[in-house]
Amino acid sequence: MDAQGPRALRRRRRRPAADVRLGAPSDLKLASAALRSLLHLTGRMRYGLLSDVHANLPALLAVLRAFRQREIDTYVCAGDVVGYGPHPAECIAVVDALKPAWILGNHELMLLDRLPRERAGPLARRTIEWTRAVLPGHTLRRLDGLPLTAELAGGVIVAHGSLKDPSLRITRHPQMVSELDQLGQQHPQAWLLVLGHTHRVFVANSRTELRWAGLRPRVHLTADTRYIVNPGSVGQSRGYLGGARAAVLDTATRTLELLAVSYDTSSLENDLTAVGFPRWAHHRSPFRRLAERIERKARKVLGPDRPGPRDARSYPHDSGEGLPASASPDGSRDHRGDLPAAPP
Repeated sequence: MDAQGPRALRRRRRRPAADVRLGAPSDLKLASAALRSLLHLTGRMRYGLLSDVHANLPALLAVLRAFRQREIDTYVCAGDVVGYGPHPAECIAVVDALKPAWILGNHELMLLDRLPRERAGPLARRTIEWTRAVLPGHTLRRLDGLPLTAELAGGVIVAHGSLKDPSLRITRHPQMVSELDQLGQQHPQAWLLVLGHTHRVFVANSRTELRWAGLRPRVHLTADTRYIVNPGSVGQSRGYLGGARAAVLDTATRTLELLAVSYDTSSLENDLTAVGFPRWAHHRSPFRRLAERIERKARKVLGPDRPGPRDARSYPHDSGEGLPASASPDGSRDHRGDLPAAPP
């Protein structure tokens, strides 16, 4: 035996003959796909919950990057992909590419003339008018085909504002209890109702609402109990700190991971002003909403012709009419390049 023989023999013996390993990365993908199919059949899923994107592409992409790290089985969109923001076509395309369980929100219903716009505030009406002008007909038809509610595997129901009314704001615990009662009557096998609309993170059951839910990274949902949850808003924060909110629901472990995702707002604010919207449209903080209420009351007293903080002269890009000066009636606009690929 030559000098290399014993050394080579020792190297070969380091790996036992009974060692069995998957041979290629494709084997791992097949095994993962098979496991996901089995989990789907048993109703054990990981859902990526998002709502109220509001035409904010940077926020949506930031949330999807966070979802990629968590091996989502099915994406769920609880409505309001449009409104308030400058990227309606882009956000619709990205959400559609996810092949999600997707329902209509009140902003889509106003866009499609299926809900009176008079029920919305001035900024919402103005952005819906602009969105209607820039979206092509095939995109509007795609939205018009979406349902108002969705039923998912594992006993999960999705609605926008409430089970009966997509524009109803569920903010108080007695309202949440009423929704859970309706959930039990309409869907006896369901244990979880996912809502959007209020842009407020909450987790509640019939006994109590979890206080400061938005500050908790993970919540365990106990067995044999019905819950109502809201993941918050991806595209228009109404909290003090801003940022995008979403959630991951694991039906196997009955855990809800509440995500708070930061993103760069500089390009978004440039796009907002380019189409004539206020720079703060992506973050209506409690201070901003208080100022809006004071302004509305002042206008009632002083009259509608008195200038206010949101008057046209406050925003040089605003034409003062229904459409911003930079929007054309034929829907043409600069989409600023191709969209990045949606996650698998």
